[in-house]
Amino acid sequence: MPSHTSVLFNFPDADVVLTGGGDQKRRFAVHKCILSAASPVFKDMFMLPQPTTADGALPVVDMIESSKVVLALLQFIYPVPNPTISSLDELVPVLEAAKKLDVDAALDSLRKQLVLSEHVENEPLRVYAIAARFDLQEELKIAAKHTLKKNVLDCPLSEDLKHITAYDYHRLLDLHRRHSRAMQDALQPDRYRCGQYCYPAKWWTAFIEVANKELAERPSTDVIFRPDFLYRCYSSQSHCGACAESVLSQFTDLLKLKESIDALPFAV
Repeated sequence: MPSHTSVLFNFPDADVVLTGGGDQKRRFAVHKCILSAASPVFKDMFMLPQPTTADGALPVVDMIESSKVVLALLQFIYPVPNPTISSLDELVPVLEAAKKLDVDAALDSLRKQLVLSEHVENEPLRVYAIAARFDLQEELKIAAKHTLKKNVLDCPLSEDLKHITAYDYHRLLDLHRRHSRAMQDALQPDRYRCGQYCYPAKWWTAFIEVANKELAERPSTDVIFRPDFLYRCYSSQSHCGACAESVLSQFTDLLKLKESIDALPFAV
């Protein structure tokens, strides 16, 4: 398959050509000194004896990465706008190449993009797997915390899980178990009463029962302290006339309880 020269990276004073693979093969005429400054791997490569070329042709380095990935890396290395990476599918191969070539300029940006809210809120387990695969510990902690809002056993099966160890996956399940237990322990059975009739308040007893089931799957306060969740617990039980007033009067304290639970120690 014939290759085409990149429009963006076709410098007249270039001294090396990178070629990318994939369906659309591209040639990138670039500079050894810039690549060497950005990547110690490139630096070591260019210090090795280079094969001679005929007619003064530039030496060629065939990259195993796709042309799209090579282009993205060069956009991080050169003083041009960074590439637009709109999905995890696009991010992972660029991150893999940046990690392999030790391109810090790319790694710093890609790590930030990995934990954008659109990724960690919608696909936290996948972000966790990617972070574990590339040993990105800070990003792993951020993703792990977001997985608490999900039932990880119901999350879509991702190819990224193939690249992590059983230890990393078990560590996440253990985090869910420990956090769930700590949150359930914080819901004290005798915390609320509704006056002289119900002690503890029936709505609170119902709340603990349903909340514990929810926390066993998703150890997060996002659901159990929503007004509709509280109302469902209240309306599911027979109660005395003071129960409704009890729920309303304790709402501020419930928010404080939520804050105290959210502040529980978090360690992956």
